[in-house]
Amino acid sequence: PHAPTAHFQRILVVAEGPTIAPAAERYATALAESFEGQPVVRQTHCTEESANNCDGSLLVTGVPAHPDGRLPDIAERLIRTCKLPMLFVPEGRR
Repeated sequence: PHAPTAHFQRILVVAEGPTIAPAAERYATALAESFEGQPVVRQTHCTEESANNCDGSLLVTGVPAHPDGRLPDIAERLIRTCKLPMLFVPEGRR
């Protein structure tokens, strides 16, 4: 078992587009700094292989905010394939 703070030691921030979502990066940075974690790792595309073979301890990604609260396809794919704990940060309004 890991100490709870271990999840915040090396946070992987991923994007499913050309840029990383600003709110996701802010959350990841704040978590890492709060728990004396290492700098945030940035990746512009996340695959099952890259997420599960990185040295990250938590995956953070921005997702489009949906009025009905459902998650987009990227979130569902990550939930099914990624072994890291995840934080989905809503971005904007639809």
